[in-house]
Amino acid sequence: MILHCRRLEGKKAEEKLRVLKEFSERIIDSLGDALLVIDPNDYTIISVNETALKQLKLRKEDLIGKTCYEATHHSSAPCKLPHHICPIQETLRTGKAVTVEHTHFDKDNKKIFVEVSAQPVRNQEGKIVHFVHLARDITERKKAEDALRESEEKFRSLAEQSPNMIFINKKGRVIYANRKCEELMGYKKEEFYSPDFNFLTLFSPESIDLVKSNFSRHMQGEEVAPYEFTLITKEGKKIETILTATLMRYEGERAILGILTDITDRKQMEEKLRHYSEHLE
Repeated sequence: MILHCRRLEGKKAEEKLRVLKEFSERIIDSLGDALLVIDPNDYTIISVNETALKQLKLRKEDLIGKTCYEATHHSSAPCKLPHHICPIQETLRTGKAVTVEHTHFDKDNKKIFVEVSAQPVRNQEGKIVHFVHLARDITERKKAEDALRESEEKFRSLAEQSPNMIFINKKGRVIYANRKCEELMGYKKEEFYSPDFNFLTLFSPESIDLVKSNFSRHMQGEEVAPYEFTLITKEGKKIETILTATLMRYEGERAILGILTDITDRKQMEEKLRHYSEHLE
């Protein structure tokens, strides 16, 4: 009877362990990040989750027993790609969890940009017995960053060749000024970008209130029609301009993109015509 009870208790314990194992595997498989459990001695893969199989387009039997770098880099040595840091080697060196950006390759040799974390698993004596290797797919984020960088490069290329002055003002600070701004206003870009530079010194005294009012309206989200005012160069010369400005997002915050057109010659011609008309009357 006692033996029978012990067998029942043993079967119940085994069942609990089986259920717990299945539950743990379901949790691991539900992770959005690819997970590899790696032997620290030879970097071979002991276990993988479903996300890893989908990410690499491989079967479990293709990965178990392979080294992590064979599975993700198709190479015979750890992280031979330029600028790659092996997170496991770094964790072994520092004893701490390490996160780095890597490029992995799936079964079809397609690039996958990933953020890799290596987490050490220690036994009771503190020795590292396993590594948990998590790879988060950041391919779409990298594509978005590349697209943004390309867009910024195109903007700067066009802006630098523009015959008009182009600037970006954020919170009252000039954070971008094109070559034409330097040529006409007499300031270097470093001067424009200095935290101590007061952009209001660029405007004639009679224009300051108008500029400040429209700047405030713009920053509150209002549309402001193009308007004319007078700029003062570093040497004190006056330039009559018309400003077309639009509200934009720059580094997650509101900023103003402005295009300034020099209309000094036009204003002078208008003044001459006005005087000529007055003499004819």
